[in-house]
Amino acid sequence: MLSDSVATRSGADADKRDSLKQTPLHRAAHAGAVDCILALLELGHMEYGANAKLRDEGNLLPVHCAALRGRDEALRMLISQDPRSANAEAADGWTPLHFASHAGFPAALEALVECGAYVHSVDKEKMTALHRAATSGSEAACQVLLRAGADVESTDSLRRMPIHVACEEEWAHVVRVLLEAGSPVDTLDGQRRTPLLIATRAGNMELCEVLLSCGADPNFGDTARGIPSALAVARRGTDPALRNLMEEYARAAAAAAAASLVLSEERQAKNLSPRRKQIAHRKTAQCRESANYLLSIMKLMI
Repeated sequence: MLSDSVATRSGADADKRDSLKQTPLHRAAHAGAVDCILALLELGHMEYGANAKLRDEGNLLPVHCAALRGRDEALRMLISQDPRSANAEAADGWTPLHFASHAGFPAALEALVECGAYVHSVDKEKMTALHRAATSGSEAACQVLLRAGADVESTDSLRRMPIHVACEEEWAHVVRVLLEAGSPVDTLDGQRRTPLLIATRAGNMELCEVLLSCGADPNFGDTARGIPSALAVARRGTDPALRNLMEEYARAAAAAAAASLVLSEERQAKNLSPRRKQIAHRKTAQCRESANYLLSIMKLMI
């Protein structure tokens, strides 16, 4: 490392590029060689100069190389020299935060957030860092971004929220983290899929259980708009365990809907006049009959 400094002082080109158009600073950032980065950056203030703003063949700056390898100390050092580089865009609009998120490096994400990286920045696919972290399967990376204020309801160019992306990758633990952070559970993406529908089509039992336990509705769908319910898909499938799971939650959902109907009518009848109470009681009885009918129909269907 010292030899790099000596070589540069003796007149070697600090910005000499290799076949990938990378400079020594790109290579040092990629390797996380903090001493070498420091020496090159210090020389940047002298006539020999290492330029941190040069891009390689892939349009990457040294800060991007450090991010994609999770080099948190290298990131701090590079950004301290140029604070704007924390949000510098590479090809396809990826920022250092996107690279570190996609690779699932929580320490690098912490460093970037501390150095002023904008957590809501989007790439050319309108994906945020949280979308990219959701694809990585790193629960810790998602949590860093969520603590920094990442939006669980942000949508990409395909109208997918981070939860849709996590379901596509079948990361049940990431889905749970997103739901605990307030992500909608029955929202549709651009392909008219709910997270549960994605999980059901993938046949992922664990993922379906996570979604159902957090309130996903197996009956949610609209055949007129071409949106099948997860229950219908499970019934057409070949996995009896998955079908039984959906039917169990469908029964519970029907019972809850029936109970809610009766409770609503009972609440409305509380402060009425005697005559209106009599009418309300008749309506409540009718609701009970409707609720029981609904349950009987659901049992026949299930």
